[in-house]
Amino acid sequence: MRILSRSFLRDEDGAVVALAALSIPIMMLAIGAAVDYSRAGALKTRLQDAADAAVLVAAKSAPAMNDSDLLAATRKVFKANVNDPSATIDTLKVSNGRRKVELTVSAVANNMFMGFAGLGQQSIGAFAASVTADNNYEIALVIDNSGSMASSAGGASKMQSAKDAANKLIDAMMGAQQAANKTKFSVVPFTLAVNVGSSYAYASWMDTTGVSSIHWQNLDKANSDWKPASRFAIFAELGIGWAGCVETRPGAWALTDGSPALPTPDSLFVPMFAPDEPGDAGDTPYQPDGSTWWSYANSYLNDNPKKECKDVKSNPNEYAEAQTKLCKYQNQSSLTTNGGRGPNYNCNAKPLLRLTADTTALHASVNAMAANGNTNLLEGLMWGWRTISPNAPFADAKPYKTADNEKIIILLTDGMNAWSSANNHNKSVYSSFGYYGAGRLTDPGGANPTTSAAARAQMEAKTLSACGNAKAAGVTVYTVGFSVASDPIDATGLDLLKKCTSSPQMAYVANDSSTIVTVFEEIAKSIGGLRLTQ
Repeated sequence: MRILSRSFLRDEDGAVVALAALSIPIMMLAIGAAVDYSRAGALKTRLQDAADAAVLVAAKSAPAMNDSDLLAATRKVFKANVNDPSATIDTLKVSNGRRKVELTVSAVANNMFMGFAGLGQQSIGAFAASVTADNNYEIALVIDNSGSMASSAGGASKMQSAKDAANKLIDAMMGAQQAANKTKFSVVPFTLAVNVGSSYAYASWMDTTGVSSIHWQNLDKANSDWKPASRFAIFAELGIGWAGCVETRPGAWALTDGSPALPTPDSLFVPMFAPDEPGDAGDTPYQPDGSTWWSYANSYLNDNPKKECKDVKSNPNEYAEAQTKLCKYQNQSSLTTNGGRGPNYNCNAKPLLRLTADTTALHASVNAMAANGNTNLLEGLMWGWRTISPNAPFADAKPYKTADNEKIIILLTDGMNAWSSANNHNKSVYSSFGYYGAGRLTDPGGANPTTSAAARAQMEAKTLSACGNAKAAGVTVYTVGFSVASDPIDATGLDLLKKCTSSPQMAYVANDSSTIVTVFEEIAKSIGGLRLTQ
C-alpha cells in the first residue's frame, strides 16, 4: 500500500479551501436572488389584487363617466390598494357599449441582491378585465312576517330591519346604471298563509264553483240542506269579505308553478276559510268526555242555540260534527270576530305585490308589512316563485330560458317552519294546509302529524322539494336567516336554508339590524352582474 506524502495532502487541502471560497459568493447570490424573486412575487400579488379591485369599480362607473374621469377614478382606487410608488396604470380600455373594461398595470421591483449581478430592477405587470352583465332581472322578495319578527335585532326590530334592508336592495338594483329599466321586483309577505289579495275573489284561477278536492274539507255540504256554490257564498252569508288568503293546493300541485285550469280542479286555488270551531263564540274551554279539556281558538259562532245543526254539550263526536255543519252559517246572530276570530283566522299577512318596476309601489308594499302569526316557508317560497313564473295565475314574467333574463328568489326568515298544535280534536290551528288531520302534507302511507314537531318535519321536507323544483325550472334561490342571539334559528333550520339555495354561497345569516342590511348589499352586488373575466 502506498502512503501519500504530507506535501500532497497539503496541496489537496488548499484546493478544497480555494473551491469553498469561490462557491460562497455564488451561494450568497442564489439566496439573494430567491429573496428578490419572493419580494417581486409579493408585489405581483398586490398589483393583481389592486387591478382587480380597480377594474370592478371602473366597470360599475363606466356607463356614467367619460374616459378621462373614469381613468382618474380608477387610478385613485388602484393606488389606494397597491401601496407602491412605482405602480402605474398603463392602459384602460372601455368597450362593448361601455360594459367591458380592461386594465393593464405595471410596477418596478427593486432588487437588493441581484443588482450585484447587474440586475437592479424587475418589471412586474398585471391585467384585469370586468364585464357588466346586460341582464334583465325578475326578483321575488319573500319576507317572513311572523310574530317573532317584532322582536329586537339590536338597533331596531327584526321587521323594521328587514324593511330597511329590502328597501335598500330595491334602490340599489333600480338605481344601478346597468340594471335600470331591466329589473322588476315582487314582494311576498308570508305568515302561516300567503295573501294574494281580495281583488282576485272571482279570478279564473280561483275555485269559485267548489270543484277542488279540498274545497269542502271541514264543511259537510253533502248532508246539508243548504248547498252553497262555494266558500265565497259562505263568506257572503256571514257578511264578511274574503281577506285574500288561499289554501295550499293538494298533492303535487302544492310544489309546482303549474297553471291552474278548470279541467284540472285540484290546480285551482281555494279561498282559505277557517271553519267556526265548536263553542259559544268565545274562549271557553270544554270537557266533552268528562276528563279531557279541549280549547278552541276560533269559535266565532255560538253553536249551542243551533239545535237544528248540533247542540255541542255532550260528547267529543258531537263537537267534531258541529264543526262541519253548514246550516249554522245561515241566519246567524251570534257572530263575533274579536281577537282575530272568524273565517279569515290566520290570514294575517299583507297582500303580495305582483312583479313590477314601480319603486313607489314596491316601497309601499315593503313598508306595510307587519309581524303576526306562524311561519310557513313553503307557501312563501311557492308564491314567490309564482310571481316570477311565466305561468298563471299571474303570468307576469318572461318565459323560462329567455336569454339574458334571470329569475331570482330571495327568501328571508327569522325562524323555522311553525304550525302550532292545539289541545282539541283538530290537533292544530287552522292554516293554509287545513288542520293536521287533513294530511295535506302527508306522503302516501305516512301518518298525519299530531304534534308541532311532526308538522314541522313535513313542512321542511316539502319546502326542500319546492326549492328543488324552482331551481330545476331555472330560478336562482338566495336565503337569509335572520338569527339573533336572543332568538336563534336552530341547526336544522339553518341547514334547510342552505340546502334550499342554488349554491352554499347564496345562504346568508344575519345576526342583528346592521348585518341584515350588509347582507342585502352583498346580495345586490352578487345579482348586479359585475364579474372579473381575467
